Amino acid sequence: MKYLVWDNDIEENVYDLKLRNNNKVGINNGGNNCYMNSFTQVLYHTDSFRKLLVTKNCSNIGHSYTVYNSLKQLFCYLTYSVRVSIEPAIIKNALGGVWSQYSQQDSLELGLTLLDHIEKCNKPAVNIFGGIEKQTIVCQNCNESYIKKDPFLTLTMQFPENCETTTLEDMIEQYFEPELLTNDNKYRCESSICNSSLQDFEKSMEIDEYPNHLIINLARFQYDPVLQRRSKILTNVHYPQTIHLPNQNGENYFLYGVVMHSGNSAHNGHYYTYARNSQEVSLGKNSRWYKLNDSSVAPSSYNSFCRITETMSRDVAYILFYVRENVKPNLQSEMYPELMIAQVEEDNKDYKGLRQKRKQKRDFSFFPPDDSNRRDPPGPGGFNTGFEGSRMIF
Repeated sequence: MKYLVWDNDIEENVYDLKLRNNNKVGINNGGNNCYMNSFTQVLYHTDSFRKLLVTKNCSNIGHSYTVYNSLKQLFCYLTYSVRVSIEPAIIKNALGGVWSQYSQQDSLELGLTLLDHIEKCNKPAVNIFGGIEKQTIVCQNCNESYIKKDPFLTLTMQFPENCETTTLEDMIEQYFEPELLTNDNKYRCESSICNSSLQDFEKSMEIDEYPNHLIINLARFQYDPVLQRRSKILTNVHYPQTIHLPNQNGENYFLYGVVMHSGNSAHNGHYYTYARNSQEVSLGKNSRWYKLNDSSVAPSSYNSFCRITETMSRDVAYILFYVRENVKPNLQSEMYPELMIAQVEEDNKDYKGLRQKRKQKRDFSFFPPDDSNRRDPPGPGGFNTGFEGSRMIF
């Protein structure tokens, strides 16, 4: 099946614009799918994930197989298409359910759903985001300790109360700060001294295995018992380009992706993304930032967007992506299936032909052969674009 692309907004200079943006391709918003576009663009800029996805076929069958190959097809278009932007219909339809509808959804929930499907087909691709978290609780009566280890894909940071602004470093420190469990939060201690009685415990968290790519979720959307609905926390968070997690032996994490949410509500608003190539960042190279706002792609910089909340209070960082320092590069070539590449090449040919056709018609309309210096006004019906309505390619 060929990819779904709209042709009614073609401009003569769009291909040149794409070249100026280093061949970056946007994703169209056909109806409240900005949440999907934003997370997908960061996944595409995660070099190791993209290469592992492309170079391995899915041996699973069923729904996850469809999602896996649809995301690979989308990445193929983002890599080889000459268009400024493409439609996300293939991945929306593959996911199905609420993700295929025209309603706003949570970008993080979409991302975790997508990664869950990918993991069933290609676990190494998802493992680059995964780490192991160790929770230790210590009985305050007998010092008996209990350890529990759990895998994680994201770290969720809670906001301090009654605070207009905070820093990511402070939120991380708060996350790993020991917590005393008392009253209704007591645990039952199984030691011979406590004899299965409820006791006060101290709980502490630490990272047992650090991920190569770290996803940090800022818990902005929380249930408000007074309003009886989810509300959005607009607290401004200063997030640095480099962070250091506790007990990490000096290794740094570098920022390479930010999913932003604009709006006052948890139920509506707009998502957009800032991203750069994760592998270049990990190796200390000067990788350029881009603002990826649906179909619009523009060069950006850390300084231009890290203070955006100071001027637009509703535009806040929601999901942060960091890459570990000196991650071993994935040297595999991005070999997409020949059929996928052929579909993109066919669409590129159609697109270039339509642009040429439009240019020829416009040249004919504006420069009549009998008087090249005279420009007649448009005829009845307005400006002639050279297109007979919108056209969709399947």
